[in-house]
Amino acid sequence: MQKLSKKLGGFAHHALLGVVVIAVIALAGVKVLTGIHAASPPNSVGYFAPDENTAFANKNNVEQLAVRVDKSIKVNKVEWYLNNTKPSSLQATTDRGTTISNVKSYAYNWKVTNLGAGSYHWLAKIYTPTGNSLALNNQGNRHLDALVIGAGGWAGKFAQKQHEDVSNNKPTAPIDVVTNECNYPKPPVVEWYIGNTKVASSSHPISDVVPIVNIDCGLFNNQQHHILTFRYNFPTTGITGPVTFYAKVIDSNGKARLATNNQGDYYLTIHIH
Repeated sequence: MQKLSKKLGGFAHHALLGVVVIAVIALAGVKVLTGIHAASPPNSVGYFAPDENTAFANKNNVEQLAVRVDKSIKVNKVEWYLNNTKPSSLQATTDRGTTISNVKSYAYNWKVTNLGAGSYHWLAKIYTPTGNSLALNNQGNRHLDALVIGAGGWAGKFAQKQHEDVSNNKPTAPIDVVTNECNYPKPPVVEWYIGNTKVASSSHPISDVVPIVNIDCGLFNNQQHHILTFRYNFPTTGITGPVTFYAKVIDSNGKARLATNNQGDYYLTIHIH
C-alpha cells in the first residue's frame, strides 16, 4: 500500500515538472497522435489502474478497471466513458468505493467477451464537492488505453524493436509486421493504429519475402514456408517524441489479433528525433 501512496504523491511532483499529454497533429491528411510536453499539466484527484496499454484476452468474461483516489477526498461518483465524454459515450457510473489502506478504489467491470481486437480509449470523470476532473494514467495523461488481444494464436510481430530511435531526417519510417504462411496460408490484412485511429492497412506483403525452413505447421514438418512482411511507411516530417502503434492482423475469416513487439507487449513505441 506504500506504493499506492507514493504514486499519488508522484502526481503532485509532475505538476511542477510538466507531464506528457496527447496532441493531434494533422500530417498528410492523417491525424497522428504523438507526445508533447505541456506547460500546464492537467489537474486530477485520482489515477487509473491498471497501467496504460494493459492487454486483455477477450475469452475472459469481465476485466476490472478502477480509479484510485486518496481516501481523504470525498468522491460523489465516477463516470466511465468510452472514446469521449459525450453523454452518449457514458458506459457506467460508480458511486461506491472500496477502501484499501489510505486509498479508495472505484471499480468498473468491463465486459470483454467477444470484443474485437484493438485499443479501447477510456476516460473516467471524478466528481467531488468542488468540481470534477479526469483520472490520469500512469504516464500522466487523462485517459486509459486498454488493449483487447483478440482470439486465436500468434498473429505476428513488429520488426522494429520497442523504444527504437528513429530519425525524422527521412520523410518516412517503416513500421513492419512480420508473420508466416504457417499462421496465414492466405495472406492476412494488416491494419496499423495510433491510439484508436486507423492510419493504414495492407493486404499485400512487400516483395522481399524470405524463405524460412523447418517450421512445424502441425501437419507437415521440414517444409519450406515464407515469412510475410507487411509495411506501413509512417510520415515523420515535423514530428519529434514517442509514437505508439498497434497492429491488427486479420485472417481470411475476419478474425483479428494484435501483433507483439520484441518484449511480448501488444504495441510498438518508437522515439523520433
